[in-house]
Amino acid sequence: MAGLGIAAALSVVLFAIGLRFGESPGGDVLFAMVQFLGFVAAGLVGGRFAPGTAAHQVTHGALAAILLFAVSAGIALAAGRDIAFAAVVGGGVVALVMGSVGGVLSVRR
Repeated sequence: MAGLGIAAALSVVLFAIGLRFGESPGGDVLFAMVQFLGFVAAGLVGGRFAPGTAAHQVTHGALAAILLFAVSAGIALAAGRDIAFAAVVGGGVVALVMGSVGGVLSVRR
């Protein structure tokens, strides 16, 4: 929820200042960075509250980011967006890596 909240709040701010995904020059890059930040935040919070060793924290961080990606992809599919299979797999890999980064950051208390 933390990653989704951060990504949603930053997306609203970008939208409010006039940047539109797919319409504004540089808007796509900023929205991708917001998604990356959301994945890292999800991994950080998921890892921070995970019991066990550092490896468990990194794993929980990666799983939290994958869950965030699954929720956002599910919302996009429910909204009628046509998403290519390669984009789903690629997005899942990116979420896994960025969530792992958040999990590693949670280990460094």
